[in-house]
Amino acid sequence: MKTLLIISGILCALLSIRAATKVNSDTAVPPGSAALQPQARFGFCPNGWLSYGASCYYLSNTPESWGNAERFCADFQSSLASVHSIWEYNFLQRMVQTGGHSFAWLGGYYFEHDWRWEDGSLFDFHNGELISNTYRYQCLQLNTQASTGWSNHGCNMLFPFVCQRKLSC
Repeated sequence: MKTLLIISGILCALLSIRAATKVNSDTAVPPGSAALQPQARFGFCPNGWLSYGASCYYLSNTPESWGNAERFCADFQSSLASVHSIWEYNFLQRMVQTGGHSFAWLGGYYFEHDWRWEDGSLFDFHNGELISNTYRYQCLQLNTQASTGWSNHGCNMLFPFVCQRKLSC
């Protein structure tokens, strides 16, 4: 069993090193996001991203619609953040609040009479949400006011947002 664990660790390290890429000078990088370039470090978040649990998080201070935020995150092999525990939600609240914001887009959206996460994970945590008219307000936003939980809003509204990227290995 120890041998299998050691071999898995070595294989993971080799794959991480091989997958690390160098960004060419002609690669298009969105303005203000130079810190998001891929890093060749094993088990760490890229510069400008914060680590929590098995994920890295990036707060974009530039307000975007939910759809544009989703595309921005996808450009960096990430997705809008999903939340699976009160501790993860509290971490994200502090992150957004420290960035000077009251609200930020998360990866939750309402589709076919159910809430889903954009990253495909199970919508298994409910945060005393203040869900209103799901016909008009189909995108989920984090609220930094501790007692109110998250809420839904119109997807075309402009808010800062949080990207989430799973750590490999």
